[in-house]
Amino acid sequence: MVFLGGSRHAAGRRYNRLHATTMGAALLFTGAALLSGCGGGGGNDDPNPNPTPTPNTNATVSGRIIEDTTRGNVAGAVIRLGTATATTGANGEFSLELPGGGGAQSLRVELPSDQFQSTGTYREDRCVSLASTGIRIEANRLESGDRTILGDISVFNRTTSPPPPPCNF
Repeated sequence: MVFLGGSRHAAGRRYNRLHATTMGAALLFTGAALLSGCGGGGGNDDPNPNPTPTPNTNATVSGRIIEDTTRGNVAGAVIRLGTATATTGANGEFSLELPGGGGAQSLRVELPSDQFQSTGTYREDRCVSLASTGIRIEANRLESGDRTILGDISVFNRTTSPPPPPCNF
């Protein structure tokens, strides 16, 4: 103990106050360090919080079925491509997702009712038999992650459309 003047009794009290203050500060610091080191209880037990996203292994094919003369949408057409099936909505659109890398496929269209011909046109007025032969989609357009947009496929209404172009199948 260092004597700072005054009685020895007063010097002891000063030492005790200084010692108590120092000890209190040390306890406070130690408690704060323990609490901050506990991890905070975030609840994330995932060892890899930023996993690599799984690549898309599917191919997607989409398009729209329209009536040739009126350009109106054809709802209720069933579209098949490999094992994938979709039905056109009120907007005539469809979208199919199938495993990529399965090779070339034929897209077939089953039209809703007998009011439509089973032939139609696709890209540059190329005539296609929609129900049997279908529209051939090449393998390079059906790889994993590919998105193929066919655009409009025109069909012919038996009562309002002119006869479809001749098909040389």
